[in-house]
Amino acid sequence: MYCEINILCNYIEMFFVCVECCGKHGKIIQEVFCVEKQSKYNEIVKAIIQDIDRGILQARDRLPSEKELQDRFGVSRVTVRKAIDVLIDEGYVVRDYRKGTFISERITYKKMNEIVSFTKSALLRGDIPSTIVHSIDEVKPDPFLMKYLRIGAEEQLIQIRRTRLTNGFPLIYEESYWIASIVGTFDQVKASASLFEYLKKEKGIIPVYSLQELDAIGAAGQIAEALQVHEQFPLLRSLMVFYDASDRPYELAFNYYRTDRCKLSMVRTLNEG
Repeated sequence: MYCEINILCNYIEMFFVCVECCGKHGKIIQEVFCVEKQSKYNEIVKAIIQDIDRGILQARDRLPSEKELQDRFGVSRVTVRKAIDVLIDEGYVVRDYRKGTFISERITYKKMNEIVSFTKSALLRGDIPSTIVHSIDEVKPDPFLMKYLRIGAEEQLIQIRRTRLTNGFPLIYEESYWIASIVGTFDQVKASASLFEYLKKEKGIIPVYSLQELDAIGAAGQIAEALQVHEQFPLLRSLMVFYDASDRPYELAFNYYRTDRCKLSMVRTLNEG
């Protein structure tokens, strides 16, 4: 089991690719969606994205025909078309009704300019995301949070601690701080699902970009217990601040990744002009 984190320019896009993990790890609040109906076309989506990431399919390459994909995956044409629609929606392929369907030349720019949630990236790959919510508290900001979130000492914050899992296996421990005057309040149900999706649908808040810092630390206390690792187990810690379309920071999150399950890759662009 492993996950991949692709960091491109000024934001992180997270991809979580995990094999089946048996057993239950604590009390899991499962996100609700129809896995059986989605599994077939998600299998195709996952395979095509992996082919793109590995360089097997490159920009401007023609996507295999519907018949070829039917034969490869043993599915119906309807399932293949659903998978292609998902790939088009996510920007991985483009359709030219006169010439066919091709790998998008803009895929790199898509990754640079979109932030994909843990839940969405897991579902696209046919994995089962779930969340253990440890706590939801109202807190006042300390000087560190005031600086990064550009707020005063009187501002109310919502602090959420939770563990993110795929296929029942803990990958990330998350400690996030949200500006209450912007996002409102969260309960256990909302915090157990995708907060990005909730804010998009209910509040019209969409993350436009984020700033990020990375360092390495040793696991301890609640974090080590939640991730099921021993004390001082090496973790990758990511500090991210998310901004909306008005250039307002509204969330600061610390994410702690298990280094035995994550691979970090970076793509840099050169500016020599």
